[in-house]
Amino acid sequence: MDHDAQTGPGSEPGSDSASGQQSSLIPWLGTSFNRRKLLQYGAVAVPVFLAACSSDSEPKTTSAPTTTGASTTAAPTTDAPETTEAEAETTVETTGSTTGDTAGAATTEVETTVAETTTTEVAAVPHDPTAILRFGAMRGTSYDPMVVGTQTEYPQLNVIFDTLVSVDPLTNEFLPRLATEWEIMDDRIRMTLREGVTFQDGTPLDAEAVKFSVERTLKDPESNIATRAPMLSGVEVVDPTTVDMVMSMPQPIPLLLQLADRTGMIVSPTAVQNAGNSLAFSAAPVGAGMYKVEGEWFPRESMSVRAWDGYWDPEAAKLGGIDFTEVAMAAQLNALRAGEVDMGSYQGADAQSVKDQDNLRLTVGYAPLIKGLVINITKEPFDKIEVRQAIAYAIDREAAVQALTFGYGRPAYQMFAQESVAYNPDMEGFYEYDVDKAKQILSDAGISDLKFDSIIGSTAAPYVAFGQFLQANLQKADIDMNLELVDTSTVINRLYGDFTTPSAPIATSGGIADTIIRLQLLNDGALNPGDVEVPGVRELILEAAVAKTPEEAAGYYQEVSKIQVEGVYAVIPVFNEPALLGYEEYVGGVTRGFLDTDNSPEMFRGIFITQDKVPADA
Repeated sequence: MDHDAQTGPGSEPGSDSASGQQSSLIPWLGTSFNRRKLLQYGAVAVPVFLAACSSDSEPKTTSAPTTTGASTTAAPTTDAPETTEAEAETTVETTGSTTGDTAGAATTEVETTVAETTTTEVAAVPHDPTAILRFGAMRGTSYDPMVVGTQTEYPQLNVIFDTLVSVDPLTNEFLPRLATEWEIMDDRIRMTLREGVTFQDGTPLDAEAVKFSVERTLKDPESNIATRAPMLSGVEVVDPTTVDMVMSMPQPIPLLLQLADRTGMIVSPTAVQNAGNSLAFSAAPVGAGMYKVEGEWFPRESMSVRAWDGYWDPEAAKLGGIDFTEVAMAAQLNALRAGEVDMGSYQGADAQSVKDQDNLRLTVGYAPLIKGLVINITKEPFDKIEVRQAIAYAIDREAAVQALTFGYGRPAYQMFAQESVAYNPDMEGFYEYDVDKAKQILSDAGISDLKFDSIIGSTAAPYVAFGQFLQANLQKADIDMNLELVDTSTVINRLYGDFTTPSAPIATSGGIADTIIRLQLLNDGALNPGDVEVPGVRELILEAAVAKTPEEAAGYYQEVSKIQVEGVYAVIPVFNEPALLGYEEYVGGVTRGFLDTDNSPEMFRGIFITQDKVPADA
């Protein structure tokens, strides 16, 4: 199913280079709702909201890793979640968290929760360097990094292009890619480039090429990502292998995160100039990534990429290529069973079928995606905190996980996933399921016969099911939720544009702290129903942006989470969506579960097909 059916041209995601991260600092958005502006600024957050209105499928988002705030040197790191043996070695069934934060400054050590783990020590199996991986998703429309076409282009972009830096989605550390090291100075970041790298067309990738590519995203009239890096004023060439990223504002960590996203995807100057415009370049994109485009590609249908001799990291590019083919959601499981695809992401209902087939493997992780009831607190009855608290207590999150994710998800009590820098452990279980308490809160406030309206796209089947679950759940607390099924293309505007609906059971990104906070909790955020300025949040976000250490920034973000939970602002979280990856037994190198719209370049790094297609875990 086409996840972008109602977004159309101009909708956009956010991602990064060799590891997986998303833009962390978003310019504050105007109070008037502008869909194109939202899509341009919203980066990785936006796909989640828009996908909630897609025609018939589960929304997909990307997993955004947590990054660090080291001030100098090559690959700064912070305390990261320990990777389990299951995360490091793929077996019949493995699980691992897909980290989800590029919050703009920091990370904290978090506890990784795994749904289930089965691990076996195995010897290395030879891989086939000519094998083509058939991947069951292709939804993109633009493959010029500076022009976002849809919210789902990252799997292809991140194999065609390399970025300057990246973030490891398991260890949460910055990774050197086209830049081997960097130094944060007062008004700039000085980056040393990897020597001897060429683009897929043979053009040298040097300092001038980096300057051309990065400044093109800022200054080219066709770019729709220019506002993603407001702290970046330009690029200065120091010598052929050294560039300075000059900052107009001292925000180095947010800038590094942008350089691990579209801004940092370095394009071939020769190919761009020969193409003449963005559309022509997108038709035949040329980068310095693991695989190059072969032949013609078809929007929302198919693309083929193939290995090339010049890639600087052959250990990452172990396939002969990848064939991306869009497969309708209803047909995805059968396509894998029938051997028509080698890999794809699946929903909880399909997971058991994948596990039960001997020749298939399942890796389970968590997406930075929180499903909840998004609310407009300027509208009755959500203008009363007692109503919001009562609803929060009346939702059985454990039951939701079982009913809607077949036990693969996890309950959510705050708007950030556990891997997020903004996740506040003190808020876990804050609104534990308690129907009697919900009723008592309403009684004490003198509220009876509580009713409210909610909308969801009539063809967004998973969200209809989610809404119906909430509706039945709340009835136990004598709360009447009137769920209206509407034209799917109208949901986002009614919720965030003209504010004509008080609520909707959709999803939000639960990982990208700085982005989500600005979009949802500040009155100039484009995903803020009612344009509500949540008290105290703006001050905390400003402090986090200039924090000196990751730990300091994390403290500010977690304080924002505390404010949101206690006041029940913007969304009543219910559960964290799982990331379920199914694949053939002969596919190896899988280290985590991810969605088929994952924005991490680590998605395909190191993945291989075994020689003679013997089981990779044999």
